[in-house]
Amino acid sequence: MSEAIDKLLQSKPALKPIITELSARKLITVKGGRYQTTRRWHGAMMRAARYFAEQGETRQDMRLPITKALLECYGRQVSDTELCQAIGIMLVLS
Repeated sequence: MSEAIDKLLQSKPALKPIITELSARKLITVKGGRYQTTRRWHGAMMRAARYFAEQGETRQDMRLPITKALLECYGRQVSDTELCQAIGIMLVLS
C-alpha cells in the first residue's frame, strides 16, 4: 500500500498537502517508512459501513464509505477538490 502512495506522490506531487492533512487529522500515519491507516480511520470506516448496511446498500463501491468517513472526520471544512483527492488516497490505503 505504501508503495502505491509513493508512486502516486511521484506522479502527482501536489497531493502531498492532502497526505499531510490526513496525517494531521490522525487518519494516516507513517511507521517504518510505510503509510498506514489509524484506529481513528478504522472506526470512521466501520461507522460508515454500518450506516450503509442499515440503509440496505448492496454495492461494493468502497468510495461510498470512504467519502462518508472522511466527511465525518473533516466536517464540511473541506473543498470538493480536497475531498476527491483524499478519497483517492484513502482508496489506495483501504
